[in-house]
Amino acid sequence: MNTLGFIALVIIYLERIASIKLALQIFYLSSYIGLGLYIFNPEISQYAGFSGILYGLFVIASVRAITTKDYLVGYPIFLVITIKIIWENIDSTINNASATLINAPVATEAHLYGYLSALLFAVITITTNQLKQRLGKTP
Repeated sequence: MNTLGFIALVIIYLERIASIKLALQIFYLSSYIGLGLYIFNPEISQYAGFSGILYGLFVIASVRAITTKDYLVGYPIFLVITIKIIWENIDSTINNASATLINAPVATEAHLYGYLSALLFAVITITTNQLKQRLGKTP
């Protein structure tokens, strides 16, 4: 499922993704997801998924689409990811269905940390770009 999600991300956002930036975003997201799991969920001793990173990449790409006025792509994807994160944290039956589908436990905490890390990344990026523009430097 993660592979299909990653392929969809690349297809939807192909022109917006540079390989170096993508690699740095994956590193950033995996670091913050790991830190979040370590601090807030020490009972999760092993995590080998990519879904939290994937959620974060979709959030980063959708925010980038919104800031470049590609609203038809950015808003729907951001909204779907946000609703799924909320739903996962309110209703555990979706987690059970996902776990059954992939025949493995699902660490929805990683999804949440990927989402929150991506929001932080977006805020920092947008703020930095705005500061650069105000100082007369284009990003």
